[in-house]
Parts: sequence; C-alpha cells; structure tokens
Amino acid sequence: MSLADRIAELETEVAQAAAATEDDVERFRVAMLGRKGAVTALFDAFKEMSAEDKKALGRRMNELKQAAQARWEEMKARTTRQGAAPVQQGGPLTLPAGAGQGAGKAGAGLAGDLLAEPVGQFVFGQ
Repeated sequence: MSLADRIAELETEVAQAAAATEDDVERFRVAMLGRKGAVTALFDAFKEMSAEDKKALGRRMNELKQAAQARWEEMKARTTRQGAAPVQQGGPLTLPAGAGQGAGKAGAGLAGDLLAEPVGQFVFGQ
C-alpha cells in the first residue's frame, strides 16, 4: 500500500471515529497519535521519502494529524460532558450546624469539634 493510500485510509478512519466512553477516546488517541500510532508511523515513513514525494504528501499528512487531534479533542469533550454529574441549582453550600465552632482547641473546623473534647481529656487531664 502506498503512503498516499494509507493517508486516505486514515482520513476515513478519523472522520468515522466515534467513542462512547473515555476509554474509547484514549484508545483512539493512542492508536492514532501515540508514539506507535498510525499517524506517527506515517511521519516515520515520511522521513525516508524523496523530496519530491514529501512536497506532494506533506500537506496531507499535516492535515491528517490536525484532523486526528481535532477529532480526539471533540470526542474527549463529548464523553466528558456525557459522564459529568448534573449541576445542582440552589443556594450556596454551607457547613453543618455547629461546624467550625471548636476552632483553636485541637484543630480547626469540624475535625477540631470532633477531636477537641477527647484529646483535651487525654492530654490535659480534664
């Protein structure tokens, strides 16, 4: 298979790529753009080509790489949005009643409230 045919094949694969999960997105990234990915392999083969062939195929290879990166980012954004927890609407978040009142005893905030009394009895003999 010629390099031009391989580029055309990968252009089709990139255009048709779909991902349902974040794992699918990562598999696409590795298969296309990873160190041993298909696009990376093309660039390795490109180094061995004549200057005339490089002129003819260089732009297509760069466009393929950009298309693969754009497709990866698009799939990544889509799967992230689909898997994101819904944002709750409402008032501001607050601490539970009484939280943070024990600051300065054995710690600050809720942890200090929970630890202050037992630690105070043990350490200070209260």
